[in-house]
Amino acid sequence: MKMQNNLDTRKIQYLTSLQVFFDNNSYHNLVMLEAEGYSNDEMIGIPSLVKKSGIADLPPDGILEFDLVIEPLDNEIRDVLNWSTKIIFDLNKFPENLKGIKVNALKNSDIVLVEA
Repeated sequence: MKMQNNLDTRKIQYLTSLQVFFDNNSYHNLVMLEAEGYSNDEMIGIPSLVKKSGIADLPPDGILEFDLVIEPLDNEIRDVLNWSTKIIFDLNKFPENLKGIKVNALKNSDIVLVEA
């Protein structure tokens, strides 16, 4: 059994799927962001999507950016681990110049453009 002592939050190695679902019929204009990925030689952990900047800090390019990370739960390393996580947010709380949503893993990233 391989062990590691670093339990710091870190990016998942590879993003394998990014899907964005828009509920334009609701009052709140809800959006569900679903990301899946995997890592080799990694510890069991809890996946999450972490926004890289504040809502008001949307870059001039209009791309809302998240990191796909895990928070390890123990020191035991597995050969391959797959993760999936979802978040739901209210699109009305973001600036009108939002043009896309990007998710970063350690080795790759993906982006979904938001229709105006």
